Amino acid sequence: MAQTTELATLQKNLESWLAEHDSIMVAYSGGVDSTLLLAVTHRVLSSRGKRIIACIGTSPSNPERELQAALAIAHQLGVNVRVVHTEEFRNPNYIANLADRCYHCKLGLCRQLQAIATAENFSLIIDGNNADDAASDDRPGSLAGQQLGIRSPLVELGITKEQVRTMAKDLNLPNWNKPSTPCTSTRIPYGTPITTAALKQIEFAETALLDMGFKTLRVRHHSGGNGGGGG
Repeated sequence: MAQTTELATLQKNLESWLAEHDSIMVAYSGGVDSTLLLAVTHRVLSSRGKRIIACIGTSPSNPERELQAALAIAHQLGVNVRVVHTEEFRNPNYIANLADRCYHCKLGLCRQLQAIATAENFSLIIDGNNADDAASDDRPGSLAGQQLGIRSPLVELGITKEQVRTMAKDLNLPNWNKPSTPCTSTRIPYGTPITTAALKQIEFAETALLDMGFKTLRVRHHSGGNGGGGG
């Protein structure tokens, strides 16, 4: 009962946090964190006649199956989602695939979201980082968002991954127990340049294994380089 009371308080705090803003853009990925945030934001703002938009990035490093699953959930929630085609393959710092690869990828996406928010007068951009993410020392992508003023209400309110999953289950979100699925670039060892061909090979292999019934997996792409690719 204490845990239920705690979760109810956290969800109320989240709703109050969101209600303070007149218009919000949700950086949506289709993972459980951003899905919970999208569902609650939509409910809170729509009931008050306020504006919400969701944006999801897509590129060769994001499997088509993940994009379609994310769009299906958003449709189920009644939220229109704008697909943003990211441009990390124009950035040599991303292609080089060093330890700060995620920073350069996320920085490009956040700048695109900023441009949309500015053009359409959305006062705030939020993402689904949670309190456990904030405790990690290896989150270069999160740093990019912070530098551009993107807020993380789950972090600010101290909501952990486990609490996110429980809230999502209580709200009957279909992906409440979905495993974390970092982009396929994380399957390539640091120091090995990222190519669209390698990403397509990874996506093809993972899709085949998922179709065979495997639930949680990551296909690593080894063709040289040093160390792991993160994720």
